[in-house]
Amino acid sequence: MKKSKLTLIIVVILIFLVLLILLINVARKTYILSKIINTSQEVSQSENYYWNLKLEGKELSTYRKGEKALTIITEDSIKTTYFKNGETSNIYTESSEGKTAKLNEKTVSGFIEIPVLLTKDGIEPIFINAMQCKISDVTEDGKECYLIESSANDFIIHSSIEKTQLYIDKETGLTVKLVEYDNNGKLFTTNYKYEFNTVTDEDLKEPNINNYKVE
Repeated sequence: MKKSKLTLIIVVILIFLVLLILLINVARKTYILSKIINTSQEVSQSENYYWNLKLEGKELSTYRKGEKALTIITEDSIKTTYFKNGETSNIYTESSEGKTAKLNEKTVSGFIEIPVLLTKDGIEPIFINAMQCKISDVTEDGKECYLIESSANDFIIHSSIEKTQLYIDKETGLTVKLVEYDNNGKLFTTNYKYEFNTVTDEDLKEPNINNYKVE
């Protein structure tokens, strides 16, 4: 009888320790996710920055200084330049068919704003994500990063993606690399780079309208 009680006590203690370790781990990940979100939101408020992303067959670069911004998108040998000054943008396109321009178009802010991939607010969704992801410390592109791995697809909304790996710069909270695996096992990698307070007026030169056909 005494032996049975002792065994039961040991089992209960072991279960308690396992649950405690799991709770501590989830609390740690919740803290890290919250810190990443707060840091990235603060950094993204800058009004002088350059950011670039590269993925298979596509590259996007944005320069911003105050109200002016220049975004260049290259994809499948087509180059599109968005020049923003205030609320409107001039759009310049270069392809094998020639050069065209559209003036005073509505600005597409998604091309300009710094990409912040972790944006969920509130303790509850962060806590749920913390339970479903794995977070480890790694070095990527010379930066100290958090590697966030998830198969729950909570951070990146894409119907065919089954697993994501986010490499987050600890200093800025911004993504430096995104690795995605679709349901066929295909790998998609997007690399990001950022610079702050380095953009000058020289970087924001608008293409010469005389070289384009205005539509």
